Amino acid sequence: MSFSKYFIQDPTLNEYLVLYGNFSIFRNTRKNIYNINWIHYASITGLPADNQNFLEEHYLRNGQFNRLLIQYIQDPINTFEKFFKSLAICSGNQNSTSSKGVGFLYKNLNRPEDIYLVTNNHLLNNDNLESFFGIFEMIDNSNETISTTAEFRVIGRDIYTDVLVGIFDSNLFYNKTFEVDLSGYEPIQINMDVHLKENLEVCIIGSIGAIDNRTIINGKLMDAQYNGSFIANSYSIPECLFIDINTDKGLSGAPVLIQISNQFNLIGMVCARIGTNNNYTVALNNFTLNTVINSIINNYEEIKISYADDLLAYSILRDKGLTKKWLGVYAYYNNPINVRSKNGSLINLKYNGGLVITKFILGFDYVEKKFIYETEALIKSSVIPINGPLLETKLYSRYIESNKNPIVIKSMTFYDAIRCQYYKFNIGKYSNQSGFFRYNYGFLPLGNFNIYLVDYITKLAYTYGKILIEYYYFNANIWVLESEYIGGNDESWYNRYDLNNLSKFLQHKFEYPIFLLSYTKSFANTLFTNLGEENMMNGNGNTLSANLLSAEQSSANLLSANLLSAEQSSANLLSANLLSANLLSAEQSSANLLNSREKDGIIF
Repeated sequence: MSFSKYFIQDPTLNEYLVLYGNFSIFRNTRKNIYNINWIHYASITGLPADNQNFLEEHYLRNGQFNRLLIQYIQDPINTFEKFFKSLAICSGNQNSTSSKGVGFLYKNLNRPEDIYLVTNNHLLNNDNLESFFGIFEMIDNSNETISTTAEFRVIGRDIYTDVLVGIFDSNLFYNKTFEVDLSGYEPIQINMDVHLKENLEVCIIGSIGAIDNRTIINGKLMDAQYNGSFIANSYSIPECLFIDINTDKGLSGAPVLIQISNQFNLIGMVCARIGTNNNYTVALNNFTLNTVINSIINNYEEIKISYADDLLAYSILRDKGLTKKWLGVYAYYNNPINVRSKNGSLINLKYNGGLVITKFILGFDYVEKKFIYETEALIKSSVIPINGPLLETKLYSRYIESNKNPIVIKSMTFYDAIRCQYYKFNIGKYSNQSGFFRYNYGFLPLGNFNIYLVDYITKLAYTYGKILIEYYYFNANIWVLESEYIGGNDESWYNRYDLNNLSKFLQHKFEYPIFLLSYTKSFANTLFTNLGEENMMNGNGNTLSANLLSAEQSSANLLSANLLSAEQSSANLLSANLLSANLLSAEQSSANLLNSREKDGIIF
């Protein structure tokens, strides 16, 4: 016997109950008696709206038994939920083996019509260096799933800072096939005005691999201008935020935010973990991130026109990102409390801080993949000579005359184009000292000129101002402080790298050679935590403390690399990420690897 005859049979009843039915007495539900819009209820029942108690009584006795189109007052979307319109879960492709992380939509004021997606470069692999995917979602009160997958064309990447920038192209196969529309999502700007200080509350929003795709983690800034450790070769990292947040795998590229007037503001991007137990987070700060992103965008706008008919040159220069400045040296921040025995003369230096230069780069051996520091090695056919910016200076002469005792850079005075100030920067990690990144990323070109050299990839050269360097040298008795202006724009200040028919470059001596990009790794590979790790890199072991962040990988085969990307096996990471640009890989022999990183290695 069926009881259906006693009930109204209406095909629209189910939809009505979903949208307007009210059965709950709990205040934290979407539809309950406490969040009915009583003014609207009065209008649809013809009752006066000035007595809510009467309206509630009417609803309980009468209204709930009629099919009225009740309106409910929903809680407003909070700032955390609103911000998800600007975030994406990023992946090199849509396979489960692909490296995954987080990205954010970026707004460039000079090109407001373009949609950019920014994330970490190590999410890409050799299978596809041309595009990557982002999955977006939008949270509202509609009870509809609003989520979009889009493909982005890679327009540039900076390997060292680990920044990748893509542009939304509606003509890409995936976007064209599925008619992808991102008009409802909101690109964001980087806040350049906030004054970052230690102990400031910050948060990270993103995905934790396969655990959760929508997570917020809170912590505090421990160092708002982190400039690397005292370990050799970590001095040249970009300006970073050092954060007391224990992140997990899958948060590569996650935005670092602060709340101002109940609004999230973007101030950085997660890149790495550091610490004995990888329990702290390192993120690019707002100045570094803004500089690198806009440099990549401007570089792309230039090369897509200049190299439209030369795909090889286009691909090489697209990987250039921001041209980093260098001095062509092997160095570390001076720490008077922990003087290395081989540099014992530093015990007599009565100055805390500075950058200790122990070797000068003379060339690069592309067979052994290591730098050359001794003149006798320059005669090898596999060595490319490099005329660095310091090799023809009085500073270098002092190094040779003192029997190669260390040189200690005390200060560098130049125009910092990132912060728009001419300033004397005392270099080091002590009181009122600045990181070497001020030079790496703040010393930008003053102008440029066209190059008309047949078969050369570079078609534009840059001019730079001079730098006043204060430094100490040891005269076999005492440490002497002197200064020297370094720089120039005549022909002698430009190096020609004529490697082969496909690899010819002309660059200023201050610029990090483009041909070395193939051997470059992210700065996170130099975030060593103690001298023991430095000693291992000098030949006493083969364990790296790279601290790049990836997800669900076994750390044993990752050189402790922990790249913050999700759901990737260690084998795939080594073959797909670290080797993606012919980087120095973990599959090299132990001797070559040690040579390439610390003993004879890539110095930035």
